[in-house]
Amino acid sequence: MRGDVVSVKVAHCTPNLDVGGLGQAVIKMTSALATRGNEVRVHVLEPVAVKISGVELCVHPRNGPTERFGTSVSMRQAVQAEASGRADVLHAHSLWTMASVYPGWAVRGKTCRFVFSPEGTLSSWALAHHKWRKKIAWIVMQRQAIAGADCFCVTSEKELEEVRHLGFKNRAAMIPNGVDIPALGLAQRAPGAPRRLLFLSRIHPVKAIDRLLKSWAQLQSRFDDWELVVAGADNGGHLAEMQALAAQLKLERVSFPGLVREFERDALYQSADLFVLPSHTENFGIAAAEALANAVPAVVSRFAPWKNLEREGCGWWTDTQPKILAERLAGAMAQPPETLAAMGARGRAWMIREFSWARAAEMTEQTYLWLLGGGAPPNWIV
Repeated sequence: MRGDVVSVKVAHCTPNLDVGGLGQAVIKMTSALATRGNEVRVHVLEPVAVKISGVELCVHPRNGPTERFGTSVSMRQAVQAEASGRADVLHAHSLWTMASVYPGWAVRGKTCRFVFSPEGTLSSWALAHHKWRKKIAWIVMQRQAIAGADCFCVTSEKELEEVRHLGFKNRAAMIPNGVDIPALGLAQRAPGAPRRLLFLSRIHPVKAIDRLLKSWAQLQSRFDDWELVVAGADNGGHLAEMQALAAQLKLERVSFPGLVREFERDALYQSADLFVLPSHTENFGIAAAEALANAVPAVVSRFAPWKNLEREGCGWWTDTQPKILAERLAGAMAQPPETLAAMGARGRAWMIREFSWARAAEMTEQTYLWLLGGGAPPNWIV
């Protein structure tokens, strides 16, 4: 269709930029796309407290009787304008708000291409959470809106399986998220300080923090030279629930520092000896990648796409029922500091070698160009 295209005018649509992995993925990807010379806009629902280098940020108010679902006259009109000639590609992220419905409506009968990134919202756990509300939305408008996507963009084989399980036959681009590689030496351990097991992500039921706390109850007396830090922003009051569970279990040496700002995050990772992510589901699990980039070995749920941790010698991929997770953590925590440090170094080398936002943006850009210009698909299209 557009064989002369050398750069792309792309408009991304997302419900938010301030929550967890979704916000970071959109911010990093769109900034990297802009760095490559593409014209990039991001349409997002308010409130927004961030800026994106090189990207035009279009913040839209929520309104109407169903504003909890992201209804926004402003966003709908802006997306229609994008599809009517302003943009070459509309790229929507996540489900269950109108930010992924408006693009599907807007591209009908237009030459603008439509790309959709599930961002973990098609996992069985995610679909079961608030099941009936989502089922109604799925039947009424959500499935139809994304069914016409020219391409799904998934971060892993696991997420591709979720797409196919729901019956979508659309072409899909398998493009892992990137990760920033920070400088080392940002944290210093005080003499005699306990060794540290770290969880760092949003405090949400999907992260299975309750399983981690129940596992710690089995470990705390065996590893009295270790502490557990459960860090991250509260999501819907779940932090208070986890603090209450910790008290009920009579846990020792557990802290909940709450929200960790971006400029503090790498230092907190580097203060840890071991990272843990016991989630019920992850489409990518950016926190695991961040830990590895900071040279911290990781214990990660088998419901996250990190089975190659063991192949790379930088962590463990495990079931997360409390007894099993406790056994796996015990094996990791029993390792001497120098062994864990060597594993962390291997993990950091892996992140540098195979995961970068520059590479992810290049693959995404080439996907857009293929959709616009035709020809043989890139080798990550399935």
